[in-house]
Amino acid sequence: MDGVIATASIYPPADLIKEIVINNEGKRFVAEDVYHGRLAYFIERQPDSTAYLIVDSDIFAYPEQGTHKLIDGWETVREMEAGLGVPQGSLVATLEEYNRDAAAGEDQQFHKRPEWLKPLNKGPFAAFNL
Repeated sequence: MDGVIATASIYPPADLIKEIVINNEGKRFVAEDVYHGRLAYFIERQPDSTAYLIVDSDIFAYPEQGTHKLIDGWETVREMEAGLGVPQGSLVATLEEYNRDAAAGEDQQFHKRPEWLKPLNKGPFAAFNL
């Protein structure tokens, strides 16, 4: 018993898998449909071990497991960038790329399965601290 198994479950509800996870640089770093232990592993390796679950108003819900805290809600992605303190333009660019891929049905960056892809473009937006 000399180790720990970390977990970062963002579901249920399962629709939260359709949202994205970013680091404090405003960038995705993993496919959100990975096993929750693997998600925790990747979060631990991000700058300051920081990650946020980004949701839009279409699929806003509180994760039912874990202690993920709602940070706040914002009308626009630019306001969310400022509120989270991520570099200006980074989250806007991340969402533009993700939304383009989601609309086309193929996550070219991390290969999230098509059934979990949904453009995140319906404000207001919110973030949970993972």
